[in-house]
Amino acid sequence: MLFARAMAAAALPTMLLAAPVSAHTGEGGAGGFLAGFAHPLLRGQQSFDLVTANILPRPLIALAPAMRRALRPGGIAVLSGLLNHQAHQVRARYHAAGFRLLSGRRHAGWTVLALQRR
Repeated sequence: MLFARAMAAAALPTMLLAAPVSAHTGEGGAGGFLAGFAHPLLRGQQSFDLVTANILPRPLIALAPAMRRALRPGGIAVLSGLLNHQAHQVRARYHAAGFRLLSGRRHAGWTVLALQRR
């Protein structure tokens, strides 16, 4: 199964990374995923230079305000997990939240967006 593993977030000096965690360990909370930017690993962190997110469009849209708070001005959000027809809605939401498009790449029906916080 392509997405059978859960994800865990880890904070490094100015970068937020996601790394696979075994779904069988029970780590990561409900559904095998961490609680976004509210997770204890991220509390008290200063803003990040880079955040990557490979999730569905609805959660990405809901995370736009938190993503803005988590990134320093000029910081980059790389958003993937979007079908080509879903990318416009996500891009519009992030634009409204104060991001500008750096790059939008399509490949085999999927889109990845690189957005910069203004």
